[in-house]
Amino acid sequence: MRLGMLTAILAIAAAPLPAAAQSVEEAESAEFAWQGKAYSLAIPEGFCLPGKEYQAMSKQMAAGDSQNETVLHLRNCEEPSGHYILIKTPRAVPAMNLPKSTFIRLIAEQLNGDAVEEGKQVGARDVETMSDGKLKVDGRNYGYAGYDEDCAYMSGTLDVAAGQQMATTFAGSCITLVGTASFAVHTHDYRPDGESVDALRARSRGVANAISPQ
Repeated sequence: MRLGMLTAILAIAAAPLPAAAQSVEEAESAEFAWQGKAYSLAIPEGFCLPGKEYQAMSKQMAAGDSQNETVLHLRNCEEPSGHYILIKTPRAVPAMNLPKSTFIRLIAEQLNGDAVEEGKQVGARDVETMSDGKLKVDGRNYGYAGYDEDCAYMSGTLDVAAGQQMATTFAGSCITLVGTASFAVHTHDYRPDGESVDALRARSRGVANAISPQ
Protein backbone atom coordinates (compact mmCIF):
# COMPACT_ATOMS: atom_id res chain seq x y z
CA MET A 1 0.00 0.00 0.00
CA ARG A 2 1.51 3.30 -1.08
CA LEU A 3 2.27 5.94 1.53
CA GLY A 4 0.45 8.47 -0.65
CA MET A 5 -2.81 6.60 -0.22
CA LEU A 6 -2.37 6.38 3.53
CA THR A 7 -1.71 10.12 3.69
CA ALA A 8 -4.85 10.79 1.68
CA ILE A 9 -6.94 8.62 3.97
CA LEU A 10 -5.65 10.28 7.11
CA ALA A 11 -5.82 13.83 5.82
CA ILE A 12 -9.57 13.80 6.34
CA ALA A 13 -9.37 13.50 10.09
CA ALA A 14 -9.21 17.21 10.86
CA ALA A 15 -12.56 18.91 11.44
CA PRO A 16 -13.48 22.61 11.66
CA LEU A 17 -15.39 24.12 14.53
CA PRO A 18 -19.16 23.68 14.35
CA ALA A 19 -20.94 26.50 12.56
CA ALA A 20 -23.90 28.50 13.81
CA ALA A 21 -27.52 27.64 13.05
CA GLN A 22 -27.84 25.22 10.17
CA SER A 23 -30.78 23.60 8.46
CA VAL A 24 -31.19 20.02 7.34
CA GLU A 25 -33.32 18.12 4.86
CA GLU A 26 -34.84 14.76 5.75
CA ALA A 27 -34.40 11.88 3.31
CA GLU A 28 -34.46 8.10 3.54
CA SER A 29 -31.50 7.55 1.21
CA ALA A 30 -28.72 9.37 -0.57
CA GLU A 31 -26.88 8.71 -3.80
CA PHE A 32 -23.40 9.66 -4.98
CA ALA A 33 -21.01 8.77 -7.78
CA TRP A 34 -17.29 8.04 -7.82
CA GLN A 35 -14.95 6.84 -10.57
CA GLY A 36 -17.87 6.48 -12.95
CA LYS A 37 -19.87 4.26 -10.61
CA ALA A 38 -23.04 5.02 -8.67
CA TYR A 39 -23.53 4.26 -4.98
CA SER A 40 -26.47 4.57 -2.60
CA LEU A 41 -26.78 4.71 1.17
CA ALA A 42 -29.74 4.32 3.49
CA ILE A 43 -29.34 7.36 5.74
CA PRO A 44 -28.98 6.25 9.38
CA GLU A 45 -31.76 7.12 11.79
CA GLY A 46 -31.40 10.59 13.27
CA PHE A 47 -29.30 11.97 10.41
CA CYS A 48 -30.23 14.26 7.53
CA LEU A 49 -28.72 15.94 4.49
CA PRO A 50 -27.45 19.53 4.86
CA GLY A 51 -30.09 22.15 4.10
CA LYS A 52 -29.85 24.18 0.90
CA GLU A 53 -28.49 27.31 2.61
CA TYR A 54 -25.68 25.27 4.17
CA GLN A 55 -24.67 23.35 1.05
CA ALA A 56 -22.38 26.10 -0.25
CA MET A 57 -20.46 26.15 3.04
CA SER A 58 -20.32 22.37 3.02
CA LYS A 59 -18.79 22.40 -0.47
CA GLN A 60 -16.28 25.08 0.58
CA MET A 61 -15.18 22.97 3.54
CA ALA A 62 -14.88 19.89 1.33
CA ALA A 63 -12.79 21.79 -1.23
CA GLY A 64 -10.26 22.57 1.50
CA ASP A 65 -9.25 18.90 1.67
CA SER A 66 -6.27 18.66 -0.67
CA GLN A 67 -6.23 14.87 -0.79
CA ASN A 68 -9.81 13.63 -0.75
CA GLU A 69 -13.22 14.01 -2.34
CA THR A 70 -16.17 14.36 0.03
CA VAL A 71 -18.81 12.18 -1.59
CA LEU A 72 -21.44 12.59 1.13
CA HIS A 73 -22.07 14.83 4.13
CA LEU A 74 -24.73 13.94 6.73
CA ARG A 75 -25.72 15.93 9.81
CA ASN A 76 -27.62 15.12 12.97
CA CYS A 77 -31.23 16.19 12.34
CA GLU A 78 -31.64 17.75 15.80
CA GLU A 79 -28.13 19.12 16.40
CA PRO A 80 -26.60 19.59 12.94
CA SER A 81 -23.81 21.90 14.07
CA GLY A 82 -22.29 19.47 16.53
CA HIS A 83 -22.71 15.93 15.22
CA TYR A 84 -22.06 14.88 11.63
CA ILE A 85 -20.76 12.20 9.26
CA LEU A 86 -18.36 12.67 6.36
CA ILE A 87 -17.71 10.04 3.69
CA LYS A 88 -14.54 10.65 1.74
CA THR A 89 -12.35 8.91 -0.81
CA PRO A 90 -8.78 9.65 -1.96
CA ARG A 91 -8.81 11.53 -5.28
CA ALA A 92 -5.54 10.16 -6.67
CA VAL A 93 -6.16 6.47 -5.96
CA PRO A 94 -7.37 4.34 -8.89
CA ALA A 95 -9.83 1.47 -8.66
CA MET A 96 -8.39 -1.27 -6.47
CA ASN A 97 -8.81 -4.83 -7.67
CA LEU A 98 -7.99 -6.76 -4.52
CA PRO A 99 -9.96 -8.56 -1.83
CA LYS A 100 -11.50 -6.37 0.84
CA SER A 101 -9.77 -8.39 3.55
CA THR A 102 -6.38 -7.74 1.95
CA PHE A 103 -7.07 -4.02 1.63
CA ILE A 104 -8.12 -3.71 5.28
CA ARG A 105 -5.11 -5.66 6.51
CA LEU A 106 -2.67 -3.53 4.49
CA ILE A 107 -4.26 -0.28 5.66
CA ALA A 108 -4.26 -1.49 9.27
CA GLU A 109 -0.55 -2.32 9.08
CA GLN A 110 0.28 1.22 8.02
CA LEU A 111 -2.16 2.90 10.39
CA ASN A 112 -0.32 1.12 13.18
CA GLY A 113 3.03 2.59 12.09
CA ASP A 114 4.89 5.90 12.21
CA ALA A 115 3.59 6.99 8.79
CA VAL A 116 0.24 7.89 10.33
CA GLU A 117 1.59 11.22 11.57
CA GLU A 118 2.18 12.52 8.05
CA GLY A 119 -1.48 12.12 7.15
CA LYS A 120 -2.65 13.93 10.28
CA GLN A 121 -0.25 16.78 9.55
CA VAL A 122 -1.60 17.14 6.01
CA GLY A 123 -5.14 17.31 7.39
CA ALA A 124 -4.19 19.95 9.95
CA ARG A 125 -2.48 22.05 7.27
CA ASP A 126 -5.53 21.81 5.04
CA VAL A 127 -7.82 23.14 7.78
CA GLU A 128 -5.43 26.00 8.51
CA THR A 129 -5.17 26.88 4.81
CA MET A 130 -8.92 26.62 4.25
CA SER A 131 -9.58 28.99 7.15
CA ASP A 132 -6.84 31.49 6.21
CA GLY A 133 -4.99 30.59 9.39
CA LYS A 134 -7.99 31.12 11.67
CA LEU A 135 -8.34 27.45 12.65
CA LYS A 136 -5.73 25.07 14.04
CA VAL A 137 -6.21 21.36 14.69
CA ASP A 138 -4.29 19.11 17.06
CA GLY A 139 -4.83 15.42 16.29
CA ARG A 140 -2.31 13.91 18.71
CA ASN A 141 -5.10 12.01 20.51
CA TYR A 142 -6.60 10.55 17.34
CA GLY A 143 -5.08 7.29 16.14
CA TYR A 144 -5.25 3.68 15.09
CA ALA A 145 -7.95 1.62 16.81
CA GLY A 146 -7.68 -1.87 15.33
CA TYR A 147 -9.41 -3.65 12.46
CA ASP A 148 -11.88 -6.40 11.69
CA GLU A 149 -13.52 -7.92 8.60
CA ASP A 150 -15.36 -4.65 7.89
CA CYS A 151 -12.91 -1.79 8.50
CA ALA A 152 -9.59 -0.51 9.67
CA TYR A 153 -10.38 1.97 12.46
CA MET A 154 -9.19 5.32 13.75
CA SER A 155 -10.67 7.05 16.79
CA GLY A 156 -9.98 9.54 19.55
CA THR A 157 -10.28 13.30 19.94
CA LEU A 158 -9.26 16.32 17.88
CA ASP A 159 -8.69 19.70 19.53
CA VAL A 160 -9.68 22.68 17.38
CA ALA A 161 -8.65 26.27 18.12
CA ALA A 162 -10.10 29.43 16.58
CA GLY A 163 -8.17 32.26 18.23
CA GLN A 164 -9.04 32.02 21.93
CA GLN A 165 -11.98 29.70 21.28
CA MET A 166 -11.26 26.02 21.87
CA ALA A 167 -13.36 22.94 21.16
CA THR A 168 -12.85 19.19 21.18
CA THR A 169 -14.49 16.81 18.75
CA PHE A 170 -14.77 13.10 19.45
CA ALA A 171 -14.20 11.09 16.28
CA GLY A 172 -14.60 7.52 15.10
CA SER A 173 -13.54 6.45 11.62
CA CYS A 174 -13.89 3.37 9.43
CA ILE A 175 -11.72 2.82 6.34
CA THR A 176 -12.99 0.15 3.98
CA LEU A 177 -13.30 -1.06 0.41
CA VAL A 178 -16.64 -1.11 -1.45
CA GLY A 179 -16.21 -2.97 -4.69
CA THR A 180 -13.03 -1.41 -6.07
CA ALA A 181 -13.33 1.98 -4.32
CA SER A 182 -11.81 2.90 -0.96
CA PHE A 183 -13.98 4.97 1.37
CA ALA A 184 -13.40 6.45 4.79
CA VAL A 185 -16.40 7.21 6.98
CA HIS A 186 -15.79 9.72 9.78
CA THR A 187 -18.30 10.51 12.49
CA HIS A 188 -17.60 13.65 14.56
CA ASP A 189 -19.34 14.78 17.73
CA TYR A 190 -18.61 18.14 19.36
CA ARG A 191 -21.39 17.83 21.94
CA PRO A 192 -20.16 17.71 25.57
CA ASP A 193 -22.73 15.01 26.32
CA GLY A 194 -22.38 13.32 22.95
CA GLU A 195 -21.47 9.80 21.95
CA SER A 196 -18.30 7.99 23.00
CA VAL A 197 -15.54 7.28 20.51
CA ASP A 198 -16.54 3.61 20.60
CA ALA A 199 -20.10 4.52 19.60
CA LEU A 200 -18.85 6.87 16.88
CA ARG A 201 -16.55 4.18 15.51
CA ALA A 202 -19.45 1.71 15.45
CA ARG A 203 -21.66 4.27 13.68
CA SER A 204 -19.01 4.79 11.01
CA ARG A 205 -18.80 1.02 10.56
CA GLY A 206 -22.58 0.79 10.13
CA VAL A 207 -22.59 3.56 7.53
CA ALA A 208 -19.70 1.95 5.64
CA ASN A 209 -21.51 -1.38 5.55
CA ALA A 210 -24.61 0.35 4.18
CA ILE A 211 -22.86 1.81 1.12
CA SER A 212 -24.18 -0.13 -1.85
CA PRO A 213 -22.91 -0.10 -5.47
CA GLN A 214 -25.67 0.41 -8.01
